[in-house]
Amino acid sequence: MRLISIGDNTGKNAMVGISAYFKKRKKVEEEKEYDSKRIVKTTINTHFDRLLKNTGNDETKLYDQLLKEDPEIDLKVEGKFVEGLHYTYISKENELASGISFEEQIFDSKGLLLEERNYNPNEANIQNENFPIRWSGITIPLKEAGRRYIFSHTYQLFHVNGLTFSFLYDMAKELEEKQVAMFVGGGLDGREPIVLTKGGKKYRGFMTGQTKASTGYKLLLHLTEIDLEDYR
Repeated sequence: MRLISIGDNTGKNAMVGISAYFKKRKKVEEEKEYDSKRIVKTTINTHFDRLLKNTGNDETKLYDQLLKEDPEIDLKVEGKFVEGLHYTYISKENELASGISFEEQIFDSKGLLLEERNYNPNEANIQNENFPIRWSGITIPLKEAGRRYIFSHTYQLFHVNGLTFSFLYDMAKELEEKQVAMFVGGGLDGREPIVLTKGGKKYRGFMTGQTKASTGYKLLLHLTEIDLEDYR
């Protein structure tokens, strides 16, 4: 079970469960079993850049080849199942690259580049009991949050025992009654970015909640990759 340390606006915190959130879909009449597989989509030799280079960067000639000969398809390789993958970096000329260094780019809410710097792997902070992911006290109406921000990930929080049920239920109920999204984050004041895994991206988070009488709740953590100046 994946866990996250969550704190509310009263100073209480607890370690609770977290999982990716998927909306329920109606069941189809005929239930079928499905299995996810990785397949080869294309190769270096059939990539558009390589094909264009083979024609001397003559786009007209390449388009004629695509219509007549289908050079972009390798029938011996494409569509095969693959397992045990690992990353390999290549240059723009499709040659193996070594001595790679990474840079990090910081953008504002309007998509403007704010800063470029050397990339340093981020440490995960979702299981730090001393500095849990906590409420910042800053809220935004639900409709306004949906209009202003693009959320790339949504996670659902769930209790691991009776005590954490009450803890999460009360949080969800308060957010539901006020019809707001609460800005959440790490650090002392809840304004630091959220990092799910070591070396992972930094996210800004908002929490929303729903309840059903006294028997159920839905507490969601919505993450955006946009750096939010208003919440630093």
